[in-house]
Amino acid sequence: MQSAPEEDLIMASMPPAVVARLCEYRRQLPGWIADGHDRIFSRELAELIATSPAQVRRDLMTFGFTGSPVHGYDAHLLLRTIHEAMGPAPSDTMTLVGVGHLGHALLNYLARTRPDLGIPWAFDIDPDLVGQTHGKTTIAHMDQLEELLQDAPPRLGVLAIPRPHAQDCATRLVRVGVRALMNFVPVKLELPDTVHVESVDIACSLDRALYFARSEGSVEAGGR
Repeated sequence: MQSAPEEDLIMASMPPAVVARLCEYRRQLPGWIADGHDRIFSRELAELIATSPAQVRRDLMTFGFTGSPVHGYDAHLLLRTIHEAMGPAPSDTMTLVGVGHLGHALLNYLARTRPDLGIPWAFDIDPDLVGQTHGKTTIAHMDQLEELLQDAPPRLGVLAIPRPHAQDCATRLVRVGVRALMNFVPVKLELPDTVHVESVDIACSLDRALYFARSEGSVEAGGR
């Protein structure tokens, strides 16, 4: 019989690879449901993200979600359960440092796709930006970072700033209580081991794609 986990069983220390696959499951399931499917088997979910059915079953059992060999998984319940496990809690907030072209694009994207994630403050040094609002986000000057975040520090910080300022900004965010960083700056940050850093290098991904676009090999050359 299929079951979903109790709220207090939501995992706090899953291996990074499991977290990555759960994010992929959540990314693929809405399209599966939109195509008219109410249920999904482990082999079908495995095909969507290029893993094995056994791995899918192990991943979902990480938080107590089981399916039926005959009927598979309830796709709607699975998506909702993964979202509850992986998505932000009501108290989760994020802050953005750097509201240039990339920062603005991120705010626009998150407003459309993750309205459940609170972003009360963003920071920049451009006087033309300071004081503006972007949806529910207010842009403040970097000098105000500690003052505005100290009492209610966000769990997640996003860096979209010039390279020379990345380390200092990251250190300041961690000091006020940020527990994880999404880093769009091509620099290795020196931070405590307790802080998770998710590095996103768009240029590097583009270079990889271009390399394989020029390759005479098959898609497997790209590691798929």
